[in-house]
Amino acid sequence: LEATEDFPSRMLRRIWFLVGSITSEADLERARVRDSALTYVLSDLKSATPDEDDAQTIYSAVVIRDLFPDVRLRLMVMKPESKELAVQAGIDASRCFSSRELSASLLAQNARC
Repeated sequence: LEATEDFPSRMLRRIWFLVGSITSEADLERARVRDSALTYVLSDLKSATPDEDDAQTIYSAVVIRDLFPDVRLRLMVMKPESKELAVQAGIDASRCFSSRELSASLLAQNARC
């Protein structure tokens, strides 16, 4: 995130930014992922290497799912092809979406009006 002042103050009280590795069990425990109501794993939308970033995002989601099988997990990748890879890696298709697919759908909906 560029700046936290972009968030409303009520949201800042509920969001924590931690430094660590998303694939480290100790860091995930420190982030209390096990106790989270919902865990999001997001790709970097400004990445210069979307394939690599999506692959890391999928890997991170698989690690979280394996370490904390009861956690409600949502995954956002950039490319539609990456969503297919995530499903092949065992992420439920209804728990994963592509930001580019979503953008295209929103554009199509707005163009219809």
